[in-house]
Amino acid sequence: MAVFAAIPPIYFVARAPSEYWLWWVMTAGLAGFYILFIKTNLIIKIIAIGGFINCFYSAAPYISFSAYIPLIACCYFYILCSRIKDYDIVFKFLQALLLFVGFMFIMQYIGHDRLTNFGRAFSLNGNYCFGIIGHRMQSASFSVILASALIISRPRYLAFPFITSIFCNSVIAFLCASVGAAICLFRFLNKKRFIILSGLLLTIFLIWANMSGKLAENTNITAGRLAVWISSIKLLNQRPVWGWGLAEYKFIFPALGGMNSIPWKTAHNCWIQLTFELGYPLFSAIVFYVIYLYIKLIRLTKRVGFRNNSIQCLAGLSMITANMTFHFPTRMIQCTLIIIFFLAYCQKVIDQGGIENGSR
Repeated sequence: MAVFAAIPPIYFVARAPSEYWLWWVMTAGLAGFYILFIKTNLIIKIIAIGGFINCFYSAAPYISFSAYIPLIACCYFYILCSRIKDYDIVFKFLQALLLFVGFMFIMQYIGHDRLTNFGRAFSLNGNYCFGIIGHRMQSASFSVILASALIISRPRYLAFPFITSIFCNSVIAFLCASVGAAICLFRFLNKKRFIILSGLLLTIFLIWANMSGKLAENTNITAGRLAVWISSIKLLNQRPVWGWGLAEYKFIFPALGGMNSIPWKTAHNCWIQLTFELGYPLFSAIVFYVIYLYIKLIRLTKRVGFRNNSIQCLAGLSMITANMTFHFPTRMIQCTLIIIFFLAYCQKVIDQGGIENGSR
């Protein structure tokens, strides 16, 4: 998994010969229906079948089905992750990945990255490679997702997205890290100190967002992210049941969104983009699953044997949730695999808590 998480953003087009098209449709569709008979989480079954049906109602069925193939692969990846017996080796891979990314950041900051930036002096502007992803915002998002999984084993890894947010000038990465830090520290602070800490982190975020101009830029109702979200919802309401289809946002919105600024190929909000592509019913199932995870993990915090682990899972889940609200980690293969592993681990913790409770 760590190897795939280090894949750089390479643009490619896979063209399947037409004589193999029916073979792909039948194989992937059957793989989706077979998940119904595998012992796994209900949401995986819903996604596997719902995603396949979505292709038939998509605005561009062929594009949506091309996206369904990696989707069904992700479903099986979740199943494999949920069957891991020893998670220690996975966390070691993720730790190695964090060290690798950190090393790249250091080399880039001191101007000695002669492999990706060719020794150029560090700059927040221009065509400059950040970390292993390349883009400044995406690198910051990746650091949040990576830390979300790693704090399960060591909460100290929360420092990574805080540092990365400064290096990449990302207020959103700082906000996500702040959410995780507040939840992790909640058990050690009384109510008054917790409120002070949360208020301090929120104040720093607002000052930073305002001074950098990002607050005004993204709340602009004619060109910022807020405008994109509003326009996306308006288009979604034209096809509320099945949405526009898997992977259709980057094709539909630039053409029909009516934005006069740069073409928006992502909504910079995974929740809105997922709804746009899947429709309200299927998206609701995903939301219910996230709520289910929160409820179960919160309940486990009241049990001594699961308290620390469940709090760390809650912190990671909240960081991912916040990041998905402003960035697009589910559209980055480097982040998607880590998120899937994280969700499988959370489910494992919940299941173990249920088994222990039942044995009593």
